[in-house]
Amino acid sequence: EALADDAPVVLPIRAPGAAEARLTLSAAVLRDADRVCLLLSGPAKRETLGRAMRPGPAADMPVRAILARPGLVDVYWSP
Repeated sequence: EALADDAPVVLPIRAPGAAEARLTLSAAVLRDADRVCLLLSGPAKRETLGRAMRPGPAADMPVRAILARPGLVDVYWSP
């Protein structure tokens, strides 16, 4: 739903394995941003980012929707 071009600006989501609900910005809003900062922590998230940077559908890994736009995302990783 957040990947749709006509999605609302903000949507509630439930991430797999997370006990609490979260809010996310729609892909359209993020793609239209001047800059997106992506903060990752831990080796598992770094590995996940590596997989997301490989070709594949955004439906499988929604972060691909913004990674596809060159120069949009600044990634900050902490071990």
